[in-house]
Amino acid sequence: MKYSKESDNLYFLMKSKGENMARVSAKRQITLPIELCAIAAIQIGDEVETYVDRQGVISIVKKIPGAAKGLLKDIPVNKRLTDEESLQSALNT
Repeated sequence: MKYSKESDNLYFLMKSKGENMARVSAKRQITLPIELCAIAAIQIGDEVETYVDRQGVISIVKKIPGAAKGLLKDIPVNKRLTDEESLQSALNT
C-alpha cells in the first residue's frame, strides 16, 4: 500500500492491484495495516475508540490521555442529586 497526502489532516491509501483485502475474523477482529497505524501514530497496546455512522462507515480513533480534561469544568453541579437521579433527569430532557 502507498499513501498520498491530500491535505495536512487527510491521507488516502491507494492499494496496488492484486493486494489482499482485510478480512474480519471469526471473533470479528480486523488487523489494521501497518501503514495506517504509522499515519495515525497507533502503537501496540494503544487504546482506540470506534464509531459507526448511519451509512455504515466505521472510524477508528486513537485515544489520547487527557484529551477531554477540563471539558466539563464550567458545567454547574447539583450535589443534592444522586448519580442515578442526575442520569434520569438527563434522559428525561
